[in-house]
Amino acid sequence: RAVHSTMSDTAAAAENGGAAKEEKAVEWATLKEGKAEVMHKPGEAFYNKAQVQNRDLSIAVIREFIKLRERDAKAKLESGKGGAAAQAAAAAAPAGIRILEGLSATGLRAVRYAKEIPG
Repeated sequence: RAVHSTMSDTAAAAENGGAAKEEKAVEWATLKEGKAEVMHKPGEAFYNKAQVQNRDLSIAVIREFIKLRERDAKAKLESGKGGAAAQAAAAAAPAGIRILEGLSATGLRAVRYAKEIPG
């Protein structure tokens, strides 16, 4: 567990018209999973521990998808199939992948994606 204050002395003084006020400490818990580490206020963030295996599996599947996509693009370029437009599109395709994680509670899955998926 780590303890962090809610705001600095300067910010607290500015909010109180220049008068320094004692800060109220906020306790933060650290949640570690895979290569990710997320801080949250205990009791305020939803974390479903039963979904750890699902998050592990989704990362493995996305990694494999990226490998397959890169292999297919390389094969298409080398074979010359698909015409000039397809060749140009395959050559210009950005490396990596974009993922929208729109239903995140703690943000843990998105942090794991960023740290554990290449590109």
